[in-house]
Amino acid sequence: MQVELAQLQYNFSRLKGQWTHLSRIEGGIGFRGPGEKQLEIDRRRINDRITHLKSKLVGIEQTNETKRKGRKKIFSVSLVGYTNAGKSTVLNRLTSSHLYTADQLFATLETTTRAKTLETKERIVISDTIGFIRKIPPYLIASFHATLQEVVYADLLLHVVDISHHKLYEYMDTVVQTLKEIRADHKDMILIFNKIDLLPRNQYLFIKKKLRIDYPDSLFVSALTGENFDEIEQAISKVLSRSKKEITLKIPNKEQKFISYLFDNAEIINKRYNNDSVRLSVNVPLEKYSKNFSLFRRFEIGTKRMAKRKFELQ
Repeated sequence: MQVELAQLQYNFSRLKGQWTHLSRIEGGIGFRGPGEKQLEIDRRRINDRITHLKSKLVGIEQTNETKRKGRKKIFSVSLVGYTNAGKSTVLNRLTSSHLYTADQLFATLETTTRAKTLETKERIVISDTIGFIRKIPPYLIASFHATLQEVVYADLLLHVVDISHHKLYEYMDTVVQTLKEIRADHKDMILIFNKIDLLPRNQYLFIKKKLRIDYPDSLFVSALTGENFDEIEQAISKVLSRSKKEITLKIPNKEQKFISYLFDNAEIINKRYNNDSVRLSVNVPLEKYSKNFSLFRRFEIGTKRMAKRKFELQ
C-alpha cells in the first residue's frame, strides 16, 4: 500500500498532457474534448484511491502503535541506512532470522521486528526498516510514514553503511538528512561499516584507518561472514546500561498512583510488601527518572541513607 500510494502521488502531477492527442478531437468553443474528460476521470479515480490507501495506512499505524505500547518496557533498536547497505542481513545475523535479502535496491519495503536476548540476559527488540535514498521526495516520506515510525520511537539506531561503496560519505549524509526530516536525528546511534569482506585486506585496513579518525566509535563488520559481529552486541549492551538507572524505593501503600506508574514504566527487579509500604527495586529509564526526579528522590532508600550519613559526618 505504501508503494502504491507513492506511485499514485508521483503520477498524479504528471497526468496533465497525457491526453493532449485526444483533446484536439471534437474541440470547439464551449465544448470540452474527450481528452480533457478522460483526464478528469483519471484524476478523480486516483484521488479516490489515494484517500482509500491513506485511510488503510492510518489503521495500520494504529495497529503498530498498539504493538509498540505492548513492548514499551523493552529496549528497542532500529536499523537504518542507505538502501542495499545490508540491514536485513545484519538483522538475520543478530537474531538468527531468515528475512529475504538480495543485492538490489529496496529489497525491504516493510518493517520487520525480532526479539533478542543479550548475553547480559536483557531482552531487546530490533527492527529492520526500508532503505533511504538520495533526494527523497516529501511525498515518499509521507507514504512510508507507517514504516518510519519504528525509527522515530526507537531507543537506539544502528546506522549500517556499505564500506565497499565509493559513495559511502554521500550515502551517510543522505541518511543523516532523512533522520532530520523525520525528527529522529537526536537519538543514540551506533555507526556500523558493513561488507568488509568485499574489500581486499590492504584496502580495507587503509579505509578503516581513515574512517577511525572521523568516526572513532564506529564498528567494522561483515554481516555475511559474521566477522567482528560480537562487537555490535557489546555496543548495544553499553548503550543499554547507560539508558537505565537501578534504584530501590520504599513507597507508602497510599501512593498507589506512583506504584502503578512504576509497574507500567519501569522494570521491576524485586518487590517486597510490608504492612504500610512496598519496597521495590527497579530499573527505570533515565528519561522518566529525570522527568519525575523529585518523586523518585522522595522515596529512594539509598539517597536518604547517604544524606543521613553525610549529616552525621558533618
